[in-house]
Amino acid sequence: MPVVDSYMNVFSLNVARYPLNANSTDDPMFAPIEQALVTLGIHGVDIGVLMQPLPYLWDHSYMLDALSQYGDRFIGIAHLDPEDSSSAKKLKSFSSAGIQGIQLYGSVLGNSLSARTTLALCDQAASMNAPVCLQIRSVHLSAVEQLASSLPEVTFIVSQDATAPSRIEDWTDILALSQFGNVFLGLFHFSPSHIEGTAVSHGPAFAIKAVDCFGADRLLWGSSFPAALAQGGYQGALDFMRTGIPNLNDADLSALLGGTAGSIWRLPAGRVEAS
Repeated sequence: MPVVDSYMNVFSLNVARYPLNANSTDDPMFAPIEQALVTLGIHGVDIGVLMQPLPYLWDHSYMLDALSQYGDRFIGIAHLDPEDSSSAKKLKSFSSAGIQGIQLYGSVLGNSLSARTTLALCDQAASMNAPVCLQIRSVHLSAVEQLASSLPEVTFIVSQDATAPSRIEDWTDILALSQFGNVFLGLFHFSPSHIEGTAVSHGPAFAIKAVDCFGADRLLWGSSFPAALAQGGYQGALDFMRTGIPNLNDADLSALLGGTAGSIWRLPAGRVEAS
């Protein structure tokens, strides 16, 4: 079973060719696709899932170029605007370039997360067997419940906004989404070395409850590369899954580290072992 990192961001060092969105307030850690590739190789991870990062907003130029070079090791998830009438057409054109889903951010859409235009875009994704990834806070839960119940044929992968408040209650509320069989949960942004008092420092307690509520076959691991490099390192993110969650059996761990991802996405060949 391949090991899959289901949440990675990449940022080009060539800011002239691949500029950040002018309105972005984020200060990302610049890490190009080549660094992501080397990181996967060093740590024995086969495949990476590239999420379109917010600092690039709707401009997918760098992701598309990265996938054209390294489509045997990565797939992409696009960030599309439900209010843009061309988004459905873009998703169709992206599918031939290795993009296999869409990412929607609650922090961007706000109350529009459950709007008619959002439902239409999610429905379009479902017609292409493309899952919809949602990064949310607890304030967005009712909108996600509406999406999941209105569109049972859509596969949703939900993750908690890592910038959310640090109260454990804000994290555990998301577990109520386990009642919907079409909702999967991403265990992203966690490592054993996260600073206490931040939202992600609740990772171990949250992960244990997530396994109980969703079952390992509806959970995915993601490192949150390159942010993970400054939060205990990439190995720390892997170690969190392998040793940080008590009582995981081999089958559960296999599901978390790639089995679930393989059931959702059409994974590429991945790394080839030297003979």
